[in-house]
Amino acid sequence: MRGIGEKPEMEYRISMANEAFDDPSLEPYERWILENEQEVWRDDGMVIRRITEAGIPEPGGVLSVIRLPEAAERGGDARAAASAFAQVNAQIRACSSRHVVLCGEGISFAPDAFSDLEHACQTEPVPDFIYCDEDRIDEKGRRFDPFFKPDWSPDTLMSFLYVGRAGVFRTKLLQEIGGFDPGYGASAYYDLVLRFTERAEHICHIPKVLYHVPVNGAKAVQPGGSVHVSSDAGEQNFLNGEQGRSGMPQGCLKEEQDCLKEEQVRLKEAALKRRNLRGQVVWNEEHGEADVTCLVDGEPLVSIIIPSKDHFEMLSECLASIREKTGYQNYELIIVDNGSCQEQREKIDRLVARYDGIYVYQAMPFNFAVMCNLGARKARGEYLLFLNDDIVAVRGDWLSILLGQAQLSHAGAVGAKLLYPDSGRIQHCGIINLSFGAVHALMGKEDDRNWYFHRNQVTYDACAVTGACLMVSKKKYEDQGGMDERLAIAYNDVSLCFHLSEAGYWNCVRNDAVLLHYESASRGRDDLSKERQERLLLERGVLEKTFPHRRGDPFYSPNLTQAGSDFSLNTIYPVKPVRLRKRLGPGPVRIPCILEDVREIARHWIISGSILEGHTHFLAQTSQARRYLILEKADGACLAFPLSGMNTDQKRFDLIQEKPFKNQTGEIDVGRWYYPYTTFRIAIDQRDVKAGVRYEIVLGMERGNGRIEPYRTGYYLTA
Repeated sequence: MRGIGEKPEMEYRISMANEAFDDPSLEPYERWILENEQEVWRDDGMVIRRITEAGIPEPGGVLSVIRLPEAAERGGDARAAASAFAQVNAQIRACSSRHVVLCGEGISFAPDAFSDLEHACQTEPVPDFIYCDEDRIDEKGRRFDPFFKPDWSPDTLMSFLYVGRAGVFRTKLLQEIGGFDPGYGASAYYDLVLRFTERAEHICHIPKVLYHVPVNGAKAVQPGGSVHVSSDAGEQNFLNGEQGRSGMPQGCLKEEQDCLKEEQVRLKEAALKRRNLRGQVVWNEEHGEADVTCLVDGEPLVSIIIPSKDHFEMLSECLASIREKTGYQNYELIIVDNGSCQEQREKIDRLVARYDGIYVYQAMPFNFAVMCNLGARKARGEYLLFLNDDIVAVRGDWLSILLGQAQLSHAGAVGAKLLYPDSGRIQHCGIINLSFGAVHALMGKEDDRNWYFHRNQVTYDACAVTGACLMVSKKKYEDQGGMDERLAIAYNDVSLCFHLSEAGYWNCVRNDAVLLHYESASRGRDDLSKERQERLLLERGVLEKTFPHRRGDPFYSPNLTQAGSDFSLNTIYPVKPVRLRKRLGPGPVRIPCILEDVREIARHWIISGSILEGHTHFLAQTSQARRYLILEKADGACLAFPLSGMNTDQKRFDLIQEKPFKNQTGEIDVGRWYYPYTTFRIAIDQRDVKAGVRYEIVLGMERGNGRIEPYRTGYYLTA
């Protein structure tokens, strides 16, 4: 590779609890590294990765590296910082490479970092700015706390410096903006990224961990050093999802902290001024970042459109909360009723009149998209807010926050954070488009902590937001043709957001706009009947056919689990399947503790290559229960995979690696057990160990041909 010199060898040693590579007790990040990083093998009970330390590109090539002195990174001493920034800016002016890496002194680069970065620099169109994923490394060389970042997210960047402090900048543009502004001290890198990306046209994200950030006094790893992944208990916060780095470096004195707070507020105020935006910037002690709220420009009318039927009491509470808990007053209420009974209709009519609203009554089958489009046609407002009738406002600033964001020229759909009533658990803080369908990020998690880098605390760009509370410019809504009326129940909001995204707009969730949501009270849950499940799958098929190219989520890393929404790592859990035997003799089929409707189970388990991955929620729970995922082929061959956990199981199995076992048809060669287009029946079984009950497998589903059928098997699990 041009510009790369000799790279001395070094070893990354990963300590393991057992000698076996498939030890299930490995920490998630240990397992992730073993699965995803190259040249791994065993030696004396240790997994060794013999690699070469990343060399530094030679000046004048495609890529150069400029490191920031500690005085520039830490601030504090204004004179020393100014001198350090002057030195760095002089290097920027003298740089002849097309791209330059700007990073701190202590950062260590992965062995293939500059190869990947240089390759990205030579793609077309030529990127102006490149960033990649990162993790942290301590003074003992232990790697932990990886940050698998979203693709380019302008609103997230205004929340915090999510791109990190080791970016690749196009040199010409960097020189044009004048390099670093020493006036921002330790926050000058953040200011530089904001100014640079305002003028950048092409921004590239490499979803690989290409550098390691030192913590606790650690320095850059030198050639010949040892690095291993930590499995200390101190990292349990990350493993449990409680993770995030504030803008406050570790070990800062109070004077330095106060200086950093002031710098971050100033640099974001300056960014708003450059963009001709009115906004308020306030430091938030809870998550250690300066929050930006765009102020409403003028006093545009907002049309609040609420689909509802036969829910007078619920609608009354919703409307009362809007009147009592909404500071922004220039709104109109439009209630779209698809056929309430006469008694309810009369009561709703009087209720809406009391709030000076518009009551649109049209008896028809429930179709959320049709009702929203009908309300939009009646709307006089410049902005539309689609709101469920089971939403309750709790804070007075919610509508102005959403409106201020929706007024931005780049804004698409804007959503709010929705919480379950009386629990503090998250119902919605953005939507993730996983391989098996769209899901709500962090759904069911407690909102009293920081989940995966402020995901539930700051403004984040997202592929979609829920239609339960969605604001959008009426013009942008109409330009996209409104909501897709083929999607009567589900995915209509996702489809709208996808259309907005493809039109060049950015959907985002404002986590500082908080409301309560009695989820699906309006129409019931989608997993309670065969008819509703079949309809849900049909509509998901419509969405996939409309957007066949959107199989992933640019705002959700492929390195994170594809089997759930808790931002855990995408790792394989090696487990041994248990033996299944035929039932002895006739007898009644007993119903086990059903975990989910079988069609819902199937929707959450997918097969990609030889990997089976998914999750399931347990409705019936006991600490004495053993649970299994069962796969049955058409020829009767079965595998059962043990599950664990009290509420939600998230697993990823490699079918080819599982051990063979014998059943009535003889020994199964698991190496030939899986085929890409094999049809499986999938079931969940739960045994109550304490009571000694042995449940038979009674529910399953067909995969492979699109048909979904419940079935009864003649198998049961042996001890």
